Amino acid sequence: MTIGQGAEMISLDEAVRRLGLPRRTFARRLADGSIDVYQDGRDRRQRLVLVTDLERLTRPIVIRERTEVPA
Repeated sequence: MTIGQGAEMISLDEAVRRLGLPRRTFARRLADGSIDVYQDGRDRRQRLVLVTDLERLTRPIVIRERTEVPA
């Protein structure tokens, strides 16, 4: 995956805070691949996520399509 120039990345701690999820739930999302994790080039211990990935997780999901009522 190529990251666009200027893509906003935040730490895992900040991501947990923004989502308002328990840390354990967020860790499951990371483990199941729902969110990609990146390593900071300046501090290899720091793990980062894209803000756009977090926004994708918080969008509503259609669980049932609206059907046309026959006339």
